[in-house]
This record gives sequence, structure tokens and C-alpha cells, in this order.
Amino acid sequence: MANWFRRGTPGSGRIRLLRAAIGRLRRRGAERIAGAPATGRVVEGLHRAATGLAEVASEVSAYAGLLEEKTGELHARTRARRDPAGSG
Repeated sequence: MANWFRRGTPGSGRIRLLRAAIGRLRRRGAERIAGAPATGRVVEGLHRAATGLAEVASEVSAYAGLLEEKTGELHARTRARRDPAGSG
């Protein structure tokens, strides 16, 4: 059944084109396999960077919460100084 594909028919130009495309895909597949270790290293590096970024974001969020708390305390102190205890 596969003989029709190898036979030179009037439409064999399309067949040659298809064979060339298949050959290119096979070669590119081999290139992808050869590049897989490098890709793995890149993925590991990105994962480490994302983990570090998440840790930093958590620390920044905690620091922002602390700053908000301190800001609230300062506002309360400022109000207490402006408004004497006996006038409330």
C-alpha cells in the first residue's frame, strides 16, 4: 500500500515536498532532544528565581503590614497630641 507514495506520479512534486518536510521535522526533533538538558537547566533556574521572588514578595508584604501598623500608631499619637485628653 505504501508503494503509491514512492512511485513517481504526475503529482510527485508534492510527494517530494512532503518527504522533505518530514525529513526536516525528524532532524529538528533530534535537535530538540539534544537541547533538552539545556532546557532543563533553564527551567530549574527559572523555578529557583520564582521561588526566590515569592520569598521576597512575602517579606515585602510583611514589611508593608508593619509600616501600616506603625503609621496607624503615629496617627493615633498625633491625634492625641492635637486633641488634649480633657476635650474629648
